[in-house]
Amino acid sequence: MADIYASRMIEYASKGGNRKALEYTGETLDFGLPFAPDPEGELARFVTSEGLTVGETAFLGRSTKKGTFLAVTEFRVDTTHAPRLP
Repeated sequence: MADIYASRMIEYASKGGNRKALEYTGETLDFGLPFAPDPEGELARFVTSEGLTVGETAFLGRSTKKGTFLAVTEFRVDTTHAPRLP
């Protein structure tokens, strides 16, 4: 499972937005994807580039004017060609 933010959210955070919340949780926002205009396609391209497949996913903000700001997604490993362990 992973939370992947839209690039615009990373830019916002780098300007000080949500800084206090990130300090409390110890999280960093260093990576995002340019979800607009095709969040499903952008996520799929990234995930497959890493040798994984997309599982269940929720796109938050999808129906807003600015579009998706966060994808909560499951990554799946394709084991059909993986060697079997003894």
